[in-house]
Amino acid sequence: MRPVVDPRDIAAVAVAALAEPGHAGQVCTVTGPAALTAAEQTAVLAEILGRPLRFEEITPERARADLEQFGVEPELAAAIMALRATALESFTLVVHPTVAGVTGRSPRSFQEWAFEYRAEFTAAQ
Repeated sequence: MRPVVDPRDIAAVAVAALAEPGHAGQVCTVTGPAALTAAEQTAVLAEILGRPLRFEEITPERARADLEQFGVEPELAAAIMALRATALESFTLVVHPTVAGVTGRSPRSFQEWAFEYRAEFTAAQ
């Protein structure tokens, strides 16, 4: 699960943090409004695009093998997988109120982002 964030929300927080007083020294962790699984994101895209899509989970062993197949050194591949299995999982489940706190508006949902960018998905067909 990941609280997927719209890049425009990242930009809005960055602009506010750089242009408005009171943000010096603060860490702005920017997330979307809800944590979604990759399968849930795929289902949203399938609905918006009006075509069947499928998400297929691969095992960590397969992911590591794929990294190595694409030229990542085995030690680095192991480190990437260890990081994903520990720190990233607990960190990325958290939804932070940063966008609303900094910009005064709610962050955009994955559904909103996908709907607004649907033409880019269909242009690649």
